[in-house]
Amino acid sequence: MNVKIKAISLVASLLISAVSHADFSLLKDNTPRDVVATWNQVILQDLDRDKQPLDLLQNPVNEQSMNLNMDGSNYFLAPFCHQVKIATSSVGSSYGSTAKNVCSLFVYTYDTVRVGHADLLSNDSNVSANCSKILALSAINFGDGLIVVANCISENSAGGEGKSSIMSFLLKLKKKSANSISIEQDNSCLMFPNKYKTIAFAKKALSQCKD
Repeated sequence: MNVKIKAISLVASLLISAVSHADFSLLKDNTPRDVVATWNQVILQDLDRDKQPLDLLQNPVNEQSMNLNMDGSNYFLAPFCHQVKIATSSVGSSYGSTAKNVCSLFVYTYDTVRVGHADLLSNDSNVSANCSKILALSAINFGDGLIVVANCISENSAGGEGKSSIMSFLLKLKKKSANSISIEQDNSCLMFPNKYKTIAFAKKALSQCKD
């Protein structure tokens, strides 16, 4: 199974049946504003039901949004970042909360049915990485993978917040059915945190691991 990803306008995505290349171009400049607003509303409603964000850091439909083609079916892939509430320890009878930045990928059918979702993770598969913006996406030349370049904050040796830096993640996509796509992060080569600040550097690191 091959994953072919190409950034195209949402309107054009409704008309095509296959994608023949894995490169992409900017989406926001050729997408009608009413279409963008509709997708934003759909995704934010899902996000609100899931995590009740405090603030949106990156619009769901942005310059990195893509059409995803898997086995002849087209999906809308929306990467974006937001803040979520994190409960803190209780003091007496009251509970506090703090905010954490999270970057996510959502996959939808063009009928606005969500079929996949994943947060960028730290080395702990159950803990979201503290990331504030997704900068770039690109398919890899082997397997059903997607490189995500994001601005994140790593943990220091004492367990606290480290410096903000740009790093890369590798996500593996698998189509389970027409309405179910799993997204799993592979840290075997692109460990969190890392210094791969561009798609080119990440692809070079992956090719060396593959060899």
